[in-house]
Amino acid sequence: MALEKACALCKIRGEWFAGYYCFDCRPLLEKIRANAINRVSQSVARGLIPPAAKLKCVDCGSQAQQYDHRDYGKPLKVKPVCRKCNSKRGPAKKFGHRGEARMLEAQNGR
Repeated sequence: MALEKACALCKIRGEWFAGYYCFDCRPLLEKIRANAINRVSQSVARGLIPPAAKLKCVDCGSQAQQYDHRDYGKPLKVKPVCRKCNSKRGPAKKFGHRGEARMLEAQNGR
């Protein structure tokens, strides 16, 4: 269902997907998110960080299953968490303006 409110990035009001970003900004943010996830996967494959499954969840102490990004602009700053705790943590940091997102896109080589 489309809602009418302001996009967290461009601040333009209008119909947009039920989330924080408009249809124009969302692809840029998804690209940054995908890049952060890929960087973690590559780091695990290269042995730079251990697989999440070999670690304990930082929130509850059970076996971790995935890494959680609080800020996709810092792709390797992650915490091992179980799925339940990752859901409880909610979405990562929202980007404040389009310039910040474009800067991160350039910085991350995309």
